[in-house]
Amino acid sequence: MKFKQIHVLGILFVFLLSGCATTAGMNDVNIDVVDEEETWYDGEKSFDQEAAFIDEAQGAAQRTPYRPITGCAPSRLERNDIAMVTLGGGPNGIRSYPDTHPSDNIIYRAQPGELMRIIGGPECSYGWLLWQVEVYGNNVVGWTPESNGDEFWLERHLK
Repeated sequence: MKFKQIHVLGILFVFLLSGCATTAGMNDVNIDVVDEEETWYDGEKSFDQEAAFIDEAQGAAQRTPYRPITGCAPSRLERNDIAMVTLGGGPNGIRSYPDTHPSDNIIYRAQPGELMRIIGGPECSYGWLLWQVEVYGNNVVGWTPESNGDEFWLERHLK
């Protein structure tokens, strides 16, 4: 039997191919996404599901935050992701090394909406989580913060 799972506002909806739906309580908001498309699951197999929600206006699919480095800000990114500087804030400094304390190591300022690929990291600097990135279009390679624990300045972008 094939079905699709969608978690919306704490309710799990399971849509069968016949069009029927059942619900069960959940505590998250997500849509299972693989390669930019909704995923249909074969009910006879188990799948490693990724918790994500979709922001279609920005083309983003955000993972549930996790802590890749103990004592550092959380992350929603992983190596090889395409990330985008969030549209609600200002530019993200790209640094020559993963240290947020000096400002003289900023080699580029990525503007809101600018895309980059995560190529290394993460590293922690003063509680901020940084990733090594390559900025699309100008080949700048450096380190930029994703989060300070209160805000996220990078978000995952669908390819």
